[in-house]
Amino acid sequence: MARRRRRHAPIDHAQASRLDLNLRVAFDALMREHHITRAPTGVVPTPHALMLAEPVRPALACLQGVLTQRPFDPASQERHFKVSLSDGLESSLVPAFLALAASEAPGVTLSLSPLQESLGLAMLDDGALDLLVGPPLEQAPHHKLRLFCAGGHRVVFDPDAVDVDLPLSLEDFLSVPHVRVSRRADSGDAVVDDALARLRLKRRVAVQTAHSLSVPHLLRGSRLLAVLPLRAALASAQAFGSSIVVATSR
Repeated sequence: MARRRRRHAPIDHAQASRLDLNLRVAFDALMREHHITRAPTGVVPTPHALMLAEPVRPALACLQGVLTQRPFDPASQERHFKVSLSDGLESSLVPAFLALAASEAPGVTLSLSPLQESLGLAMLDDGALDLLVGPPLEQAPHHKLRLFCAGGHRVVFDPDAVDVDLPLSLEDFLSVPHVRVSRRADSGDAVVDDALARLRLKRRVAVQTAHSLSVPHLLRGSRLLAVLPLRAALASAQAFGSSIVVATSR
């Protein structure tokens, strides 16, 4: 069963970075011993010190427990992870992960949800997500960012319905109508449309969809092109065989 993370108040990381942990350790030792080595006798804690002593000790104990815990062992874990990613990455990356997890971490389970770039970091902070897989975002200092896979895009089409030479020329790219993938009704694929706009060019979009997994189905038997992220394009070509071609442009 999945365990919910407790919601905590936001941390002032700038202030936390200025804290001297050694002073907290010394303070706790002093409060337990009630004396200072080589200092005059008769030192008595103030009421404020007594008030601080109560939360400092369990905080240090918690930190010690984190630092001394055993190394992560995937094979012994019984955990549920909540992951947000695009449907294209889900289809291209998750099957290989599941195969690996079945042998290396059989007790690990997943919940997969659609990528929400505008909400993803907040969902990480409040425990609604454990992992966000997508394009780099402007994260806060406490967010951990790792490069997972290379980016890039490829053109895909049905070679039985689209007659073009390879490598694909810009003229052919613009002469064939497109399937545009966008999660917003009022927005297109920024990578493609922005690049064309810089050349003062525009493609003709025949259909727009929010689901990259539906693109190969839309292309089959239709004189249409689509631009997909590299891994999604390769996964589509593999799943649909020779009916979908991945092309590069010149």
